[in-house]
Amino acid sequence: MRDAVKGWNDAARRPGGARAKTLGPKPGCARTAPDRRGFRIHAEHLADEIFQYDAKGRFVCGNAACRRYFKSGRGRDGALAPTPALSPKEALAYDRLLDRVLSTGEQGRLDVRLCGVSDQDGQAIDLAIELHPERSAAGCVEGVIGVARDVSALKRAIAAAETKAREFESLFEVMPDIVIRYDRDLRRIYCNSAAERALPTPFRALGKRTDEGACVDSPYEYTRRLQACLETGRPQKFEVALRDVAGEPAHHSILMTPEFDSAGAASGVLAIGRDFSDLLKASEQARFLASHDPLTGLPNRLRFTETLSHAVRLHVTHGEEFALLYIDFDDFKQINDSFTHELGDELLRQAALRLCVSVGEAGSAARIGGDEFAVLLTGGAGLDAVRKVAARIVARLDQPFRLADRATSLTASIGVARCPYDDVTVSGLINCADAAVHAAKSSGKAKLEFYSSEITTRAVERMRLASALQNALERGEFELHYQPKFDMVDRRLIGAEALARWNSGELGPTPPSKFIGVAEETGQIRAIGRWIVEEAVSVAAAWNRGRAAPTPIAINLSNRQFENPNMFEEFMAMLERRGCSPAWIEVEITESLLVDQFPRVPEILEKLHAAGVRIAIDDFGTGYSALSYLNRFPIDVLKIDRSFVSDLQTRERSRELIKAIVSVARALRMEIIAEGVETQEQAEILIDYGCRFAQGYLYSKPVSQGDFERRILPFPRGAAVA
Repeated sequence: MRDAVKGWNDAARRPGGARAKTLGPKPGCARTAPDRRGFRIHAEHLADEIFQYDAKGRFVCGNAACRRYFKSGRGRDGALAPTPALSPKEALAYDRLLDRVLSTGEQGRLDVRLCGVSDQDGQAIDLAIELHPERSAAGCVEGVIGVARDVSALKRAIAAAETKAREFESLFEVMPDIVIRYDRDLRRIYCNSAAERALPTPFRALGKRTDEGACVDSPYEYTRRLQACLETGRPQKFEVALRDVAGEPAHHSILMTPEFDSAGAASGVLAIGRDFSDLLKASEQARFLASHDPLTGLPNRLRFTETLSHAVRLHVTHGEEFALLYIDFDDFKQINDSFTHELGDELLRQAALRLCVSVGEAGSAARIGGDEFAVLLTGGAGLDAVRKVAARIVARLDQPFRLADRATSLTASIGVARCPYDDVTVSGLINCADAAVHAAKSSGKAKLEFYSSEITTRAVERMRLASALQNALERGEFELHYQPKFDMVDRRLIGAEALARWNSGELGPTPPSKFIGVAEETGQIRAIGRWIVEEAVSVAAAWNRGRAAPTPIAINLSNRQFENPNMFEEFMAMLERRGCSPAWIEVEITESLLVDQFPRVPEILEKLHAAGVRIAIDDFGTGYSALSYLNRFPIDVLKIDRSFVSDLQTRERSRELIKAIVSVARALRMEIIAEGVETQEQAEILIDYGCRFAQGYLYSKPVSQGDFERRILPFPRGAAVA
């Protein structure tokens, strides 16, 4: 190879060793006499391969660089001459290019890869060959100057860059984020698949600027950010709402980073957009849940307290009056337990909706917790306005709720506190409304109660009672008294009712009318009730063991005791433990236990009745009476409430009601007992109406166990007790 190309002064040899003659001009063309010596000297020092062909395409000469890439071969005239080291295919293409340049006088270019030649690292060599025609003064082509440049490194760099670009593009294509590239003129030159899926066509059209078919809420701001990224060469990070293909706003976090050319100048911008709409929605939902009840969607206690605080500030600054209503659904737990919890939740949702409709624009409602709600009535605190809203609430709640083909209704106790009449602080108003709603529930439920100082007094008294009840059992402060029941016709003893008495070491003798309700509210009635049953069962066993004519004892059971899932088993275990026959015990329950549908009540009553325990309804006819439950439950005894008996001599209505009760009891084969009989005239009227059993002060007040055993049990059965 080194001998094949020796320099500009060595001509190619012809066959036989003859030198090629100097080329003459073509006919009609004047011969040029350029000074080639200086050109050859400069060409020898160039890194590129410089070589020359004559008008017939024969190799004339080449510089030293040609030695690297030319091989010895035969020229067109058969003479030995240097030729590029090409494959046959590329050699043919090269010859055709040379012929075209000679015949047309137009320069040509060809990219080739050398065959059989490699660089010092063993890699292939790529050349970019340019052929330029040599012309005479007359413009005739008299030869060709060739320039071959080694572009191997450049091609490898381009290939590497393309590979890297493809890798980046592949990465961008699988990214869930939107990727858009912009050139120096802020025209889109690339959009990944995520952008094509998420953005409308005008915004992802290549070659367009950002203000052409923009889908951002503020195209100017977006463009300004792009320009700032280009001009400063620093990234831009911001949030923007992009319109998706459906035209809906999707919130994106945008990161714009500049792209630089080889000179270090910013040549474009790469923008990556991440959709954080779901995160934003989750954040908004979290904020909503922090201040709202997830079940009903109403403001929760925290949010309502803030609203109430604002109302108090308005009162301080502008003197505006308002009213705070606390609403507690009566016996909701029992209703909820009679359904599934899912239906109980649906009941709360429907009730909350009715509550909001009832309040309307007069104020705002909130769920405080459980079945407790609050209403803030703004624009005044007049009694009439509050009563109207309360009446609407009660009326809507009274309409039946349909839940899984079952109908139920709700009643509510409502407590009211007014600013500034009751208090002017948030905590004070809440305490007043809470005290008022408790007073409403204590006075019979389904009531509206305005706060008054007497309510606080009663609340304090309840707290004292609850505190004193805490350890009353351990201190032995309870005892049972017994009131006898008599057959008014035969004047014989037929049984007794056990009644709890509390001799408080702190408060003194306290009647049941004061402490039973508090014990019910606090749940202390469960422990007190167990003690009453245990004590009464022991006494019944002692009184009746070995006696032919027993004296059954009636025990009052609280609704709370039926919440115990093992109530029946524990009751029967007490009887067995004390050796007491079930026939010696009668349990008295209230109508509310049956009407309010406490869970498992029917099952427990059926089991008690089947075991031989008699079931009596106490205070029958005082507000919950429904003939349907008399048919559904195993009832043995109806006890006429003392309120009917006390009016017996003066009110015709009471007499007719007693007649009706007696008629129903006879039809259902139930026993009738009148409570509160205090005069002989009352006894005679009751006997005339068909009621022969009674208890009351006419026969005996409740007495201690000892007095009962001394004064009543020993008496002949035919005598009354004075």
